[in-house]
Amino acid sequence: MPRSLRLFSRLVGFFVGGALLSLRVAAADGPAASGEIQQLMVKLRGPAAARSMVLGADTARGLSASAGVSLRHVRRMSGGAELFRLPRAMNADEANAVAQQLLRDPRVEAVEPDRWVQPLMVPNDSRYPEQWQLHDAASEPAAANLPEAWDLSTGASDLVIAVVDTGIVAHADLDRSARIFPGFDFVSDSFIANDGDGRDGDSSDPGDWVTSGDISASQRLCAQTEPSSWHGTHVAGIIGASGNNGFGVAGVNWNSKLLPVRVLGKCGGYLSDVLDGARWAAGLSVPGVPDNANRARVINLSLGATAACSPFIQGVVDEIVATGAVIVAAAGNSGGDAGAITPGNCAGVVAVGALGRTGSRAYYSSTGSTVALSAPGGAQAYVNDSVGILSLFNTGTTSPDASPNGDSYAFLQGTSMAAPHVSGVASLMLSLNPALTAAEVRQKLRATARPFPAGSTCTTALCGAGMLDAVAALRSATNTTPPVANAGDDKQADPGGVVTLTASGSAAAPPASIMRYTWTQTGGTPVVLSDPNSVDASFTAPGFSDTLSFQLTVTDDGGLSSSDTVQVTLGSGVSTASSSNSSGGGGGGGCFIATAAYGTPSAAEVGSLRAFRDNYLLTNAVGRAFVATYYALSPPFANAIRPHPFLRKLVRAGLVPYVAVARWFTGKKFETAPEP
Repeated sequence: MPRSLRLFSRLVGFFVGGALLSLRVAAADGPAASGEIQQLMVKLRGPAAARSMVLGADTARGLSASAGVSLRHVRRMSGGAELFRLPRAMNADEANAVAQQLLRDPRVEAVEPDRWVQPLMVPNDSRYPEQWQLHDAASEPAAANLPEAWDLSTGASDLVIAVVDTGIVAHADLDRSARIFPGFDFVSDSFIANDGDGRDGDSSDPGDWVTSGDISASQRLCAQTEPSSWHGTHVAGIIGASGNNGFGVAGVNWNSKLLPVRVLGKCGGYLSDVLDGARWAAGLSVPGVPDNANRARVINLSLGATAACSPFIQGVVDEIVATGAVIVAAAGNSGGDAGAITPGNCAGVVAVGALGRTGSRAYYSSTGSTVALSAPGGAQAYVNDSVGILSLFNTGTTSPDASPNGDSYAFLQGTSMAAPHVSGVASLMLSLNPALTAAEVRQKLRATARPFPAGSTCTTALCGAGMLDAVAALRSATNTTPPVANAGDDKQADPGGVVTLTASGSAAAPPASIMRYTWTQTGGTPVVLSDPNSVDASFTAPGFSDTLSFQLTVTDDGGLSSSDTVQVTLGSGVSTASSSNSSGGGGGGGCFIATAAYGTPSAAEVGSLRAFRDNYLLTNAVGRAFVATYYALSPPFANAIRPHPFLRKLVRAGLVPYVAVARWFTGKKFETAPEP
């Protein structure tokens, strides 16, 4: 090939290769598919790393070397973490492998994939004037029971509720000038943000509609074309639409302030943006963002990502809860295990499942042990089905139509709709009692939840403690004094007799009432309590002397509890019930076989065995268990040998070494009983 042709070929190859590389880089710089990982959140060790405002180039290169791939530093996150971009979108296994490589670097404390977060809503676009979900429980089985609760509080004007979502559009049913703070837009990717830039101070919702071009550009982040969801506006309306204003709908809280924190855009958003937004809402600082002067006491997260609650995410949750903020999150719409949806699966978060109108589990609602309680979420059979949740909406299918002409209402469904009901009630509780901690709010929400109705597909194992009950929760909010448990005075009783324990002296602090009594045995020979969950519990005492200990725990309707103990001392003599059989060899304080063998409970050998039992066996758990088993099994053997002198003689011979050991331990002299 001539030299000039070779040069031309090289130039063509250079430019074509460069163009392909540019395309690959452009694609890598765009958002990853929802099941892929494009970024890693990395927390470095040591206070110096947390204080440093700029990550050094050498550190970034060193981390890339440790990871085995080229990492591009994106920005500093809140809490001292750093966000790095991977060279390409990776599946979960590939990203986890890179994370494990990074964790081998001694400078790295934690690594968390920046997963894709989506609003947890089953979309719909209908409207209907009736809000069944707010009605009293007598008329609507799954309703949140608000009418009577509003007599107690409609919200304190100085309390703030953060709506961490898609942002909020103007609506006449939200008094924007009086009740909505400016908030902040934390969506860092300009494509997702859909407002022409990244993070800024404008928390309004520009719309999150999806076109076919968006689907191509976003590398499958968006599964289908769809109009704007106005998700954050719908959620905000459930929490705080103006009530008693003569038109539209009512929210749960009519007076408290709303703080819009925008973290979701087209098709969802990054977990890193969600964590930053939630921390900022709680009053914690975020690099490059002005501090939040309006700290939220309740943070609603109607969103989730499919992932475990890692120590990284749990650490962020713990920081937020430590500020006193209550985190309420959607449990998930997968219909599967809610433990797979974060941040609802983190400890300390109030994860909310969704109920249909009849009080059964909404067909899409995730379930399991991480669900704290359930609330109305709707279970629609078709578009515009009025069994969904009615709240605020906008007529715009892409960008929002200006208020008031663009104001509308729609029925939607999802755990995204269930969570804000709980957030609203939590805000009313804190309006009544600002001193409540996040843990106390969660405890009281669960403790005051109504049982699921008969025939419901929900159980406490699937749908949490019960159904949200605003009246009971607000009544409980003002009470922080535990009930007084009174198990009664210590008592003495005869062996073999029936003993009754009573908690009648227990009392709850008004206006609370005791909802649960629990008796448990903590010491002595095990007995069977007849009614361990009632005011009075009874048992039949063992037929020998012993000291039995019991604990009473009383719990009020707000989940507060206290305990008391009582001891029952059983005498060492033969009980009335047992002594009636002594002539037949079955009595003797329970030494059935020995009494039958020696013919009388007053025989010296029987006394030695009884003394060994009382002083050595009944003083420890193993010995007590042995004695209980012996006395449960021995009566039939005693009855079998009693009528036969030869068998009684054989048994006496067999008991000689046991009697000798008993006397050696108890200090008694060996005596031979006379032949009966």
